[in-house]
Amino acid sequence: MKYKILVVLLLFNYIQGISQETFKLRDISRYSVYTIEEVTLYMPDYDAEIKNPMYEGVYNEGVKEFIVNYKDILIDLDYAETLKGKEGRKLRKSLNIRKSEILSKYAPYFNGLKSKWHFVGVDFNSPSLLEESKKVLKKIEGTNLSAKHLTENELLNKIPKKRVTFKKLIYLGDKSNIKGDYYIADRIKVSYSYNPDDNTYKDQILEGDKDYSKYGIYNYFKSVDGSGTDFYNSDIDIYDPYAVERKPKKLTSKEKNIVNKMKIYKKEMNYLVDKIAEYRSKTKTAYDATKKGQALQKKVEALYDNNDDNYYDFMQLLDMDTKEVMVEFNQVLRGAVILFGL
Repeated sequence: MKYKILVVLLLFNYIQGISQETFKLRDISRYSVYTIEEVTLYMPDYDAEIKNPMYEGVYNEGVKEFIVNYKDILIDLDYAETLKGKEGRKLRKSLNIRKSEILSKYAPYFNGLKSKWHFVGVDFNSPSLLEESKKVLKKIEGTNLSAKHLTENELLNKIPKKRVTFKKLIYLGDKSNIKGDYYIADRIKVSYSYNPDDNTYKDQILEGDKDYSKYGIYNYFKSVDGSGTDFYNSDIDIYDPYAVERKPKKLTSKEKNIVNKMKIYKKEMNYLVDKIAEYRSKTKTAYDATKKGQALQKKVEALYDNNDDNYYDFMQLLDMDTKEVMVEFNQVLRGAVILFGL
């Protein structure tokens, strides 16, 4: 039974593939291609508390270290005071030397902060130095920031990380097995930045119906018979004949009529371009050709009802040579119309 279900599914997938338009890729080396993997990475924790430190945080770590070390030495000195005799004196002497070393080590931090009007009236040998240091640290830690207001570089370097598992777009280096016929099986949304608003990460596959704000669309190119590597890409235009080799489209009677008329109009375009080009020596000839060109342009526009929504489909019916002639004709005609003030 399981075997029959598997066969049915494989057959369904195959039929689904060949039922859509298929094509071959001409030069895949010009494009970046990707696959999807589920990964677990350390990513910015958008919900973490983030501070905007004063003085760009230059003094923060030094003051933190001082508080820890100075607190420990004071505890040890309190203990040493309970010891009597030679042992107590020896320990107190050693600890006081260590205390002086700590004060000397962190003096640059205190002097720098004092020059910015912190520790006002506080002597560095004062018993209140520890508590004053805690107050100053709290102040220079700064105010809370929202991850939404940080740049991508700040998100990656200034806020804590957490382990996150998500589906990620991964660059596919080996293109050697991208071969044979393909079709577009699906389209996906991919986040193109770290975005606290959407709680998403760069290159993350976006799923569900949520209205994400920063994403790109990638097509899923699937091998028709499974012999080629399936991949994702965002910029291969399957209607670009330089990129894709498509099977000839089966035309309707209306489309055949358009193609046949354009074969006639193409010859007329080439003829009129040559005549318009004689405007320096044969002005009357060029002027008449321009007038005829305007009339011909209207005939071409009538083929797609002079409607921008129909223009794209109209252009897909034309071969590359006809498109190139049409582009040249339109450019030359535009210039002649301006020249003759028509």
